[in-house]
Amino acid sequence: MPLNPKAAPLRLVYKDMALEKLEKMPLEEAEQINQSLQRLALTGHGDTEMLGDEYISVFRLRVGKRRIFFDLVSQTRELVVQDIENRGQAYTKKSRAKGKR
Repeated sequence: MPLNPKAAPLRLVYKDMALEKLEKMPLEEAEQINQSLQRLALTGHGDTEMLGDEYISVFRLRVGKRRIFFDLVSQTRELVVQDIENRGQAYTKKSRAKGKR
């Protein structure tokens, strides 16, 4: 699902938790995730889904066996990467199930 391919590119911002997880994973996986996020920020294209509701804009991007959780900040045109999880663990956190951070 494209986010908005006609919109100007988004600035990619990583929260500390997401950066820590990227640094700990194999280089090839980290590069694949970074490339997918760059493409999403530039074109709006990626395997994304909105997990929040009309008041909380939490999104998920699928990249291989990983799930990347991010927010969109329209005022600053930022895609803020909050967390990266393995597929099996990504949806077990109660806060994600409710769409909260």
